[in-house]
Amino acid sequence: MKIIYLLLLLFPFSVFAESMIGYGISTGTYRAEDSEGPTANADEQSIARFFYANKLHRDSMWYAEYYQLSLELPANDTNIGQNVDIKAINIGYLKRYAISRNIKPWLGAGFNLSSNQYKDRHTADSDGYLLKSYKDLEEENISAFAEITFSFDLSDDALLNARIQHIEPLSHGVLSNTFTLMFLYKI
Repeated sequence: MKIIYLLLLLFPFSVFAESMIGYGISTGTYRAEDSEGPTANADEQSIARFFYANKLHRDSMWYAEYYQLSLELPANDTNIGQNVDIKAINIGYLKRYAISRNIKPWLGAGFNLSSNQYKDRHTADSDGYLLKSYKDLEEENISAFAEITFSFDLSDDALLNARIQHIEPLSHGVLSNTFTLMFLYKI
């Protein structure tokens, strides 16, 4: 519910701006920051990422992104294995910098608000036998992120963006490094 209020606060600033909606696909490496101990990395692909963006002026914009993701982190005798279900919204600000006439990346930062469910948490020995189990958790997490995005015009109304993003939990949560392709359409 807090996320909806935040989006409603941002909406009045974007009424007269150039708006875009879009869809993205991504691949990345994820690791849960677990209070009980270390976890292994998981490589995942996410097909469903949805975007809404508003240019504030020619070289700056804010955006909101929604995605869901399920991860399976493997267990061993030191790493806690678990299944993690994530529902998240990114709220970010991007500023375009001209490196040269043709190279103008967008650099950005923002916050990731997520609802994470951690299930089947356990450690296992080298033969796969259970060493210790932990209770399931459900948490609301806030993370910070930084990104670089390159934008390519496909037409007057369509863009293709390529983004590299790092999300760092502020306390517990899921750390990630992702590469995303976004198709954005001006509305």
